[in-house]
Amino acid sequence: MNGRRKKNMKIWIDDIEGYLQGYAMMEQPEAIEVEVGEDFSDFFNYRWDGTKLIYDPENVPKPEPTPPTDVEVLQEQLKEIKLLNSKLMLNDLAMKQENEELKTKADGLAQINAKSMLQISELNNEVKAIKEKIEGAE
Repeated sequence: MNGRRKKNMKIWIDDIEGYLQGYAMMEQPEAIEVEVGEDFSDFFNYRWDGTKLIYDPENVPKPEPTPPTDVEVLQEQLKEIKLLNSKLMLNDLAMKQENEELKTKADGLAQINAKSMLQISELNNEVKAIKEKIEGAE
């Protein structure tokens, strides 16, 4: 044992039963004076029962969740916007590919249509020639 005595210090707390929310190191006229050990950094693990401080870290209430800050809200919105933007870019790419496929099919149909019209014209000419032969033979 080194012979040193553990130093104590005085703090002032509000006369509210329950876990401490804070304390003062200077005398407060409306507060209760309590003597504690020099290292009182874990004050949130102490509760006041109306007469004395009790160290009770196992039963400390969970802190209330804090609402998100404006920056956190904006960061979350930015994430959502980026996600929507990437989905829109994928949709745009898919639509461009579909459009190219439709153009290819339309070109193919236009060629078929042109060939069909040419064949119809040739058939009309043949029918006309046959009619003329029939009329000339009569």
